[in-house]
Amino acid sequence: MKYLKVIDIYILIIFNILTTNFVKTQTISGFYRIYLTDKAYNEYNINNPETFLSEKSIQRRKKFKIPIDTRDLPVSNYYIDSLKKLGLEIITTSKWMNTIVVGPINDTLKIKLDSIKFIKYYKKVAPLNIALTKTIVDYDKSEYGYSYNQIKLHNGDILHKYGYTGKNIYIAVIDAGFKNADKISSLQHLWQEKKIIAIKDFSRPISNNILEEDSHGTMVLSILAGKEKNKYIGTAPDSYYLLLRSENVNYEYSIEEDYWIAAVEFADSIGVDIISTSLGYNIFEDPTQNYVVDDMNGKTTFISKGASIASSKGILVVVSAGNTGNSTWKIITTPADADSILAVGAIDSTGNIAYFSGRGPTADGRIKPDVCSIGYMTYLQAPDNTIRKSNGTSFSTPIISGLSACLWQAFPEIDNIKLINTIKKSSNKYNNPDNNYGYGIPDFFKAYMILKLENTQFEDHSVLLYPNPVNDYLQIFLKWNCPSTINLNIYTLEGKLIYNDKIEIFENYSIITLTLPENLKIGIYLLEIKDQKNKRIFKLIKR
Repeated sequence: MKYLKVIDIYILIIFNILTTNFVKTQTISGFYRIYLTDKAYNEYNINNPETFLSEKSIQRRKKFKIPIDTRDLPVSNYYIDSLKKLGLEIITTSKWMNTIVVGPINDTLKIKLDSIKFIKYYKKVAPLNIALTKTIVDYDKSEYGYSYNQIKLHNGDILHKYGYTGKNIYIAVIDAGFKNADKISSLQHLWQEKKIIAIKDFSRPISNNILEEDSHGTMVLSILAGKEKNKYIGTAPDSYYLLLRSENVNYEYSIEEDYWIAAVEFADSIGVDIISTSLGYNIFEDPTQNYVVDDMNGKTTFISKGASIASSKGILVVVSAGNTGNSTWKIITTPADADSILAVGAIDSTGNIAYFSGRGPTADGRIKPDVCSIGYMTYLQAPDNTIRKSNGTSFSTPIISGLSACLWQAFPEIDNIKLINTIKKSSNKYNNPDNNYGYGIPDFFKAYMILKLENTQFEDHSVLLYPNPVNDYLQIFLKWNCPSTINLNIYTLEGKLIYNDKIEIFENYSIITLTLPENLKIGIYLLEIKDQKNKRIFKLIKR
């Protein structure tokens, strides 16, 4: 028996089942329309229609002598909230029909619904999988231009395809200056759409205009917020941004830690969600201020203490690991040593650690960096409006910051620590982290599915194939009874068996990585996944 690598991970999303032949054990049956008895406990009244109808709507009724009646009243929020407290998702409502569509519903919830007096009756209106399945299609990478590969590496393009582009997330970029950030082409949308909500200098001497200062922050911002179709798309192009200066490139003293914390406190007062900072400290012009390796424990340096407090306030702090990997210092710089933050190392486009990327562990033995992204030959837009490549953990950091914003947009109810842990869990070295890569390269599509699973009820023996159509490698996401021996069979449409394997699984939620046979020709096949009692069959498209 050959065992493929099974990555134990809490991942699931329902995929459209083409053929089923299994023992039915699941209790979750789908989505239901609930018919309500009345509109009691309503916060609105037909005598005050202006509170729930527009003036134009009211005038139309007056014009045609149509009375405003109880059908115009919204569905009672009291009823809606009562159903939410049961753990039901409200899919849609109809005030005219006085109905609420909810789901998913299982047997336990059905019993509860039967006892609720404001419910007349309910009926099933859709199976479970129609609302949870999202069609995954090939992305037109030409729209990304130069930035495609560094986003695709993390499957960030799939989040973008789902509409998660950082909307309503506030990101503070704390850096040394943002020269021409108001002029370069990929950032014009920020100004046109009023997405820059604060510009402030915390360093000394205060600059007359930080948009004329150092260019480092501009390049970082382009990786995050760039939006120029067919040329460059950033990781979180639709977020709101604070441009904050704490670093003065003309000197290097410990006071810059104070500037940084002042910037963080300001960002917190604005209500920022994420801080992306491509700065790090260890050596200063005054040797008496220098840190030593033992200080990199997350509790000693002034700036790390500030970063940890920011995290305790619910802010996701994303920090560059530092470019000290090939120096005598070698390890990460501060505040990358802080706990409860994401320190980002640098890799090249093939996934190999960059020679300069700061290593771990921290002085108290924690894994660092936390995760990695492309920081060697990273594409960005420079203040002279050119697209160029540059090196540094400064540029791997905004890739992770921006995609974190997209993920948080998808699941705004989770906190920053849950977000960090999920990103780590999605990474390719989660089960064997080290102090070069940390937990490795995050897969934000996997992270999305982890959170989808934990926030939704799912049927047993559910499967997602990704990608499909497939080239060489297929990921099979399973919710399956365990322990089990899974048989994987590939058939031609004529029923000829051309591939078979057996895999043992030991967790309810698993990912199986399947390498397709080298001689498998382009075409349509059937993939059978089964154990002794349960079976699923899917159409598999080889391209």
